[in-house]
Amino acid sequence: MLTRSPMRSRLLEALALVGLLISGCNAFAPSSRMTPSRLVSHTLNDRSRLQKTEELTKGDESSPQLTYSEASRRFRRTYYGHNDWKKHRSEDRFLKNLFSTYRSGIVRQLAREVGVVVGISATVCLWNALLVNGYEDLQGIHHAALATGMSLPALGLPLEPFTLSSPALGLLLVFRTNASYGRWAEARKAWGSLINHSRNLLRLSASWTSTDVPPQERQRVLDHMGLTVWAFARSHQRQLLGEEEDEAAYQQALLEHDVPPRMFEHLVSARHKPTAALFEVTNAINALPMTYLRKLEVDKSSVALCDAMGACERIFSSPVPLVYTRHTARFLGGWILGLPLSLYGAFESTWNHWALLPATAVIAFFLFGIEELAIQLEEPFSILPLAEFVEGIGLSAKEHAEWHFAPRSDDLELQRQSTTVTNGMPILNTNNNGHEQHHKSHNQLQNHHRHHQELQATPSHQVKPQHHATTAQHTNSTLIGPETAAFLHNDRLAERRADDLKGKTP
Repeated sequence: MLTRSPMRSRLLEALALVGLLISGCNAFAPSSRMTPSRLVSHTLNDRSRLQKTEELTKGDESSPQLTYSEASRRFRRTYYGHNDWKKHRSEDRFLKNLFSTYRSGIVRQLAREVGVVVGISATVCLWNALLVNGYEDLQGIHHAALATGMSLPALGLPLEPFTLSSPALGLLLVFRTNASYGRWAEARKAWGSLINHSRNLLRLSASWTSTDVPPQERQRVLDHMGLTVWAFARSHQRQLLGEEEDEAAYQQALLEHDVPPRMFEHLVSARHKPTAALFEVTNAINALPMTYLRKLEVDKSSVALCDAMGACERIFSSPVPLVYTRHTARFLGGWILGLPLSLYGAFESTWNHWALLPATAVIAFFLFGIEELAIQLEEPFSILPLAEFVEGIGLSAKEHAEWHFAPRSDDLELQRQSTTVTNGMPILNTNNNGHEQHHKSHNQLQNHHRHHQELQATPSHQVKPQHHATTAQHTNSTLIGPETAAFLHNDRLAERRADDLKGKTP
């Protein structure tokens, strides 16, 4: 009957222990590139998103292969609706988020870092068990260390330095996260301002475009205005997402929206595409059939668009100071890598201190995860739903062009349509559908004209100053519309200039 020597049995048990610890480490083994097979098992359920992510992680000769972190950012551009908010507030959100941890993108992104920490923990356990303190087999029998005569030191550190330095580490992580979230919030506000001023520009253009122009011409200028506003937002999206990700989609979107060839070439070949698109917006404003003062008011919105564009570019081109980011990463990395040495003694009640491995893995995941969140938020534009923002601006442009031709019921529009100008004086059109208010305005206008003739017959030095104030007050109190008020104002100015030339007025 064959018997095993005690030394051989101890070696086999040690090898079994090593294999068990290494198998635990393999669960956190990092992957430098995300393969499609791993992606299918634990990513998004939507098939179209899976296919797109597979293409991004697979890569080809023309485009480089992307890591899972970079590829998944394109599918984190959350745009919420009513149903999304209901799901977000669901009662089972805690359990759902807890049990979906293994599918988290942060877990996959931090696999390498967590694997290193677990590897250090396994090294500490193996070194102290096999070479210094001895170990217990599966039956609970303690065996002496294999290198008893070598007097090797045990691996370990006191816990006090980590306890004392943890508040400083927490402050660094909090400041780092707050700075990154502030950049995300500011980027979202900048795009909100861009959306609001785009709507304002479209609203003023559609409302103030003169109806004296033929409908076909009005339709053309309003469609072109909406196209240029949309092109600005789309060009700004292209500038923020970069050529590698968005250039092909950008040109395809321009073609689908029937951008004129001259404008297409201008935008595609421009060094800074948003500025080129904003130049087209200014040209479209200049072509609107409206008064000069109204064009100036509309142009204020285009200036606000330029301000929002500048705010986004400032965020994109200026990261959190690198010295702060690097110092936080070094502090955090050194602190976590040394943590297994200090926690070794705390798990002496467990089998060969094996609980040290999952404990350090969880701590490393959460602390590294905080720093990873700050990195993900620091550049906010690749995780903002820019495509939905731009699409909303395009829909708003179409709606405002349609609203321009919708029937209007406001009093000013009725008054403008029922009033004509003859020999420099506004005369009310008389028809069977006239309103009593229009007749009242006509009578007030005639009274004002008679009063004006009386003032002309009276010498200017006998006219009291309050007469002019009464006339202006009477004019402002009448319901005569903007065209009549402008005419009367110009008439008074011409009269005063004539009196100045004659020397009758001091």
